[in-house]
Amino acid sequence: MEIGLTEADAAICLNVSRSVVQRLWDQYQSEDSVSRRHVSCRPRVTTPAEDRFLALSARRRRSIWAGISLGSHTDLHVFHGGTLIGVRYRDEILDPYVRPYARAIGNDFILMDDNALPHRPVVVEDYLESHGLERME
Repeated sequence: MEIGLTEADAAICLNVSRSVVQRLWDQYQSEDSVSRRHVSCRPRVTTPAEDRFLALSARRRRSIWAGISLGSHTDLHVFHGGTLIGVRYRDEILDPYVRPYARAIGNDFILMDDNALPHRPVVVEDYLESHGLERME
């Protein structure tokens, strides 16, 4: 496989059977993509209560974290509870972690993020500009 894992190792990492990995890998090699097969049955209909439960379940399974590496060591910051919004990103990541790290790096510092919505609001842009922090575009 492309990153050097065997199908068995990939199956263990993904917690799926080896046949699933083999089928998806074969499909990727032949079609250059992996997608669900067309299902001709009737679409599933859910109630409003089921919709709320599914949305809540999906949110619970997300983990939000941040890490900054200096000298091959990364301190990990895990966000507990609530939603990551721009103000929280500024107060819990940019101010205590990014700004001191940027000072240590000096003029060559460039912030690289993943363009997630909490990283892009005006409050974050204003903070970066007021502290002279450059973001990779």
